[in-house]
Amino acid sequence: MRVKNAFTGLLAAAVLVCLTHSTQAASGVSDSTRSNGHEKLPVEAAKDSFDAKFVLTLGQEAFLREWNQSTTTPRLPTVSAVKLGDTVSTFVVFKGCRVSNSGKCDLRVTYGLTGSNAKYQELGAGYLWLSEPLAGKYMLGSASVEIQFTEPEEAGDHIFHARIVDRVAGTSYELKTPLQVVP
Repeated sequence: MRVKNAFTGLLAAAVLVCLTHSTQAASGVSDSTRSNGHEKLPVEAAKDSFDAKFVLTLGQEAFLREWNQSTTTPRLPTVSAVKLGDTVSTFVVFKGCRVSNSGKCDLRVTYGLTGSNAKYQELGAGYLWLSEPLAGKYMLGSASVEIQFTEPEEAGDHIFHARIVDRVAGTSYELKTPLQVVP
């Protein structure tokens, strides 16, 4: 397994491995092998109520392009099953973080993975958001992880974890999302 962390601000104390991005076309996997979808998020959200979505995607570039270019509700490419060798990117999309007296949020995230062997492994930690929030709107967290499952024994059911701590509110949130890796 290869892991690459993309954290702005605080860099996780972990071994970083550079990966080349794989795409669906380059991997030659049919749509019937992968479980692809789109996560629709509302553009506006209720004020002062925290909500977060933990999404996995194969196409990091497509995901970011859709996020950055959409003027309406973005249709974000998501995945719940991949083929061995694919690179999966994690993202947290959220809204409603508590602001400090200076008007800024302080959200931290720790990513982890429970593998098909039922063992938990921390993948990295960093700042999810350390800035002023976009009032009532979903925001894309500034910390993400890319992981590539490369070994045959890594095939199976996995669970990605994101533990978010809102340091201003003094609260934490646990997000989990499954991923199936097929040989």
